[in-house]
Amino acid sequence: MANSVSAASPPDETAEKPLNVQDLKTLALAAGEVPGNRGVEVRDAASESESTFPPVSVASCRTIIDFIRADSASASVVQVFNWEKDISGGRSTLAYYGVDEAEQAFQRVRESLKRCDSYSGMSHVGEYTADVRVEQAPNIGDEAVVFHEATSVKSFDEAESITTNSEYVCVRTGGAVAVFNKSGYGKNVTFPRRLIEKQVDRLEKAQR
Repeated sequence: MANSVSAASPPDETAEKPLNVQDLKTLALAAGEVPGNRGVEVRDAASESESTFPPVSVASCRTIIDFIRADSASASVVQVFNWEKDISGGRSTLAYYGVDEAEQAFQRVRESLKRCDSYSGMSHVGEYTADVRVEQAPNIGDEAVVFHEATSVKSFDEAESITTNSEYVCVRTGGAVAVFNKSGYGKNVTFPRRLIEKQVDRLEKAQR
């Protein structure tokens, strides 16, 4: 009787490769890849303190805050960028969800941005109000959204408010999501697009 031999199944090259916290730290940009920097730092997102205390005045806006913090991701890290002659700096959050979960998270934030025009809340620096404006997203990754926030915080003596502008660029590639944030006092605040492209490309390749 002839022996039956079962052939091993070939590896599925399209299968998703999950990313953990250490993977995300390794994939983050190095100082030498960031022009004009005074230093970059990568740390666990879980160690970040809550900067906006729940609740905020509009529930859909809280959904956006939770998304940019990657609260429902299985793994996430935060990278802080310090540039020369820029006191505001910038940051990115790299998160891994899994493809289905990442798609759902993106769908939630898209729907929330339709209903979140402005909101108020409380943070470490006190009471604030934020106006939200959706912008045209770049053609990058599997999908992307971009929005700006103009945030006004009352001064300690409440004689005046201080307003800062922030850009958020959110990109999904496979099961990973990267959120890039640049804040400042000018109106045209943008996170460097070349750094976004480099980071998203690296996340995409890591999941193959």
